[in-house]
Amino acid sequence: MSAAYQALYSDHRVAGAGRGGEFDGIRLSPHIYNTLADVDYVIDAIAGVTA
Repeated sequence: MSAAYQALYSDHRVAGAGRGGEFDGIRLSPHIYNTLADVDYVIDAIAGVTA
């Protein structure tokens, strides 16, 4: 599990699916019920974790 994945969950309570292998990353799945504020929060959290 990547440090970015762990930080997103532990610091921001953003849950995603950790992906490994050739395409290492985090898969996020927004839903129709998520607000634009929710999406903005996740974008800001990712920016903070990867800075």
